[in-house]
Amino acid sequence: MLNGQDLRRYATSGSLIPFDDVPFKNRFIPEALGPFTVSGHLWGVPSGAAGGFPIYVNMALIKKYQLSLPKTYDELKEVGKILAEHDVKSFTHPGKVIYMWPVWFFTTFAQSSGNKPLERTTEILTGKGKFTDPDVVQGIDLVFQFSRDKLFTPGVFSLDFPNALSEFITGKCAFYLFHDSVAKQIMEANAANMELDMMLMPNLVGKPVESQYPGGPGTVLSIPSKIDPKRKDAALKLIDFLTTDSSDTEAVKLNGGAVPVNSSVQPADVPVYRKEKEIIHQMVTYLDWFWPPEITRAFQEGLQAGLAGRIKADEMAKNVQAIFDRLVSNGYSFKT
Repeated sequence: MLNGQDLRRYATSGSLIPFDDVPFKNRFIPEALGPFTVSGHLWGVPSGAAGGFPIYVNMALIKKYQLSLPKTYDELKEVGKILAEHDVKSFTHPGKVIYMWPVWFFTTFAQSSGNKPLERTTEILTGKGKFTDPDVVQGIDLVFQFSRDKLFTPGVFSLDFPNALSEFITGKCAFYLFHDSVAKQIMEANAANMELDMMLMPNLVGKPVESQYPGGPGTVLSIPSKIDPKRKDAALKLIDFLTTDSSDTEAVKLNGGAVPVNSSVQPADVPVYRKEKEIIHQMVTYLDWFWPPEITRAFQEGLQAGLAGRIKADEMAKNVQAIFDRLVSNGYSFKT
């Protein structure tokens, strides 16, 4: 039982057996199988739920100030301006938690890359592109733009998870780009003047693109390549049982999650979860499931610095590319 983020490392090191021929692959939604397909082979099957980072909206505030959900960045700025006039900020975010910042780039790069974030990431990691390419720089700068236009709550860099969640629940901010696991907490708080809904990022680039959001299945069940051959059939039967529709239903009930990985299993009776199931095809795998950890760290630190106004997008991109160049010179090679 692996974290989805770790699957690639085990698959490319020869530590797992392929699942290409398992007979029960068709019980899963495609979005839950894709992240576990590496080098043309499936290396495990998903368990539990899939989901990611949509934008949660307090519709009570939107209705109170007679606003509409923004479809473009200009509309978002206008909404932000009106909210600010009533001492309400647009976005809260746990900015103190540095590893949360890259999800903003994952979201903006989906648009600046023309809905090819995974393809472009593969090109960059295989030397056919660079982190200094215009679409990457644009994706970075789009994140910085939110800060320049004061769409984040003041003191965002001092907020941890409880503080950011509290700001959203108490109506100090109208939007919260965060993992869907937070939805049940918001609803169970039963706060006054909270009407929870969700949306995807407005069009930020002024050209026809689909809004997408970063995510992935949380758990993958795999079999080690060094398993005793006599136990392989039993292991496959166990995984078959653990991923039946009834097992997935129980797993989601026990552990939570937005969209069950089994196509026939329905989400929990949470309206935003049902809505997310309808748009699950717009979920794209977290890019740091592909990046080497040094690049992930560079994005974490660079985005935080840029949002604080200490570095520009093109400068950050050059820094990231320099780190990647050093990795390549030391022997790094990305396996597709």
